[in-house]
Amino acid sequence: MSNSYWRRRSLEYERELSARCQSELEAELAKYFKESLSEIEKDIAALYGKFARDNKLSYSDAQKLIRGAEFNEWRMSLKEYVALSHTNSKILKELNTLAMRSRISRLEKLYSDTLKELQNLGEKYDKVAGDFLRTAYTDRYTRGVYDLATVGKLEIPVAKVQPAKLEKVLAQRWAGGNYSTRIWKNTEKLSKVLKSTITQGLHRGLSVQKLSASLSKEMDVSYKNAERLVRTELNFVS
Repeated sequence: MSNSYWRRRSLEYERELSARCQSELEAELAKYFKESLSEIEKDIAALYGKFARDNKLSYSDAQKLIRGAEFNEWRMSLKEYVALSHTNSKILKELNTLAMRSRISRLEKLYSDTLKELQNLGEKYDKVAGDFLRTAYTDRYTRGVYDLATVGKLEIPVAKVQPAKLEKVLAQRWAGGNYSTRIWKNTEKLSKVLKSTITQGLHRGLSVQKLSASLSKEMDVSYKNAERLVRTELNFVS
């Protein structure tokens, strides 16, 4: 078989993996981002519903402290959340810092709820991307072995992918980090962007609809970055 045949065969594998990435991984990520945005919007709508006037919440009202049972319930639930989370991200560290506060404003409570949702998003994002990359690597390796055997380049049976070697590939740092590092870097960047968007929106007196629209735009930008990231990581692993 000619070299051009094997080149075409290799390109077919790449195209198949890319198609699977779009139909499986990217579709799953899109669902996660949509769900997270929906939860954040619910928290904003609840805050506006309690304290806004004429569908607008003043910045001074947002800065007022939460007290009594509401504060105790928020603090207890946040401490429990931090204790149960297993991902040591900057977002989780920030949540832990907030949980230690003796006083907190309505705006800070909203931000902590947003951080919790982004922590959840990051954990799901990390897991589903890692699982897909493991499958992609295993499939690509298996097909490569089959191709070599087809042309008589392998004379002895070849072992399956060893889990330890696979994890070593996924942990390999390139361009400043591995896939998981980049996922959390992007998620942490999104947390800062959303905090700024919410704060500026309240300063400007945006309605809940306009603030939600601004957040939706930023989440969409982050999702597009997530798409590019997983495609780049797929090419690296492949």
